[in-house]
Amino acid sequence: MENAYVIGLLGTLYCIDANRIEGINRHQLLLLNPHPAAKKIDKTLDDFSPDNISAFPAALTHLSSLMLENKITAPTSIQNIFLRGDFLQNSQRALIENVFKKISIELGYGLGEFGRIGNLCTFLAKKYGLSAFHPVQYRRLIELADIDENGYGEIVATSFGNPATCLIRYRTGDVGRVLQEECECGKKFTLILTGRKNFDYVKCAGAMLVRQELERVLTSLKDYIEEWRAETREVLNGVRIVGEITLKIKVTSGYAVLANPKEFIRAEVEKNLFLTPTHTLANLISSGAFLPLKIEQADSFPETKKPLLLRRVD
Repeated sequence: MENAYVIGLLGTLYCIDANRIEGINRHQLLLLNPHPAAKKIDKTLDDFSPDNISAFPAALTHLSSLMLENKITAPTSIQNIFLRGDFLQNSQRALIENVFKKISIELGYGLGEFGRIGNLCTFLAKKYGLSAFHPVQYRRLIELADIDENGYGEIVATSFGNPATCLIRYRTGDVGRVLQEECECGKKFTLILTGRKNFDYVKCAGAMLVRQELERVLTSLKDYIEEWRAETREVLNGVRIVGEITLKIKVTSGYAVLANPKEFIRAEVEKNLFLTPTHTLANLISSGAFLPLKIEQADSFPETKKPLLLRRVD
């Protein structure tokens, strides 16, 4: 997926080229870090009066939270919002739309290597959420590789643009599945994104849940947990997006020996699981960035060749 540097560079090149063609200096770009003090952001936005915003969903969500907390109104000059580079959760969209009212939000699936390969559709969003796209067909070819028994595979993209810069069967590292069905808009194929290949980590509320780190913590609890799965989600809590982790466990016979097993496991995981280099889940719960860990007991898990241990849900 695209990163912040690519988005900034593409925007800069667009402004330079547009100004060259038109022979004026009308197209300008402001690179804004959403983390400084809100009053600085307020003044900066008012002075610059932007027409459009291009951002990562997480960055614009953070900016929206700051603006709501400090009662800052979005500039009336903004006409469009372009989101890219990451998945957009429903909770994030609700918060952004609460700040930037009546402003068109455009979401696409793109690669830093050769641009957009998927377009969002209103009908798809209602049916499958905000991670479903119609593949771009013009000078693009989208395939799935290493498809598992559930139909999920790595997304492979080919660009037939400039012969000097075209990419053939580029492995994106993103995982998804393809549906062949006619949409209400008339398109016949749908690409649904589910995460990154191997699901080694999941970004959530400004932190990162790493599978190896979770395995490290749960290995110390192997006398009580036989098997596990984990899910992360972002939820709207007031005017802030906060993270939530659900740990589903199949327990051992030793689990029943504990006086209060669920609370014991919750406390052990929260105090030992690092979601940033310096902060545990317990630290992030104390700061209000995450909700307390949810523990759910399962009798069994579906048998698959490659168990999906970690995933992000909406």
